[in-house]
Amino acid sequence: MVKAGALDQLGERGQLIANTENVLEFNKKLHKADVPSGPSLFGDSFLKQVPELKLAMASPMPKKEMLFHEKELLGLYVSGHPLEEYREKIESLGK
Repeated sequence: MVKAGALDQLGERGQLIANTENVLEFNKKLHKADVPSGPSLFGDSFLKQVPELKLAMASPMPKKEMLFHEKELLGLYVSGHPLEEYREKIESLGK
């Protein structure tokens, strides 16, 4: 989902992918601390302290890689097109 752009509102794709292991470990610790006595009848509303997830810095995913993953996973380009950087040159050929 990250590679296809479905989670772009949560952060930059390169950073989210680089932190996948951190997020999985955070989720594991969160649920381990929450469920020692079993699920609560009242849900999670009585949790007193929720740990904070901090994502490590990572380099942004290059535009070409983003487009590659979109095409590979969705079958189409969503955030741009690989030929966009050549638009002026292509248009000038038609004149």
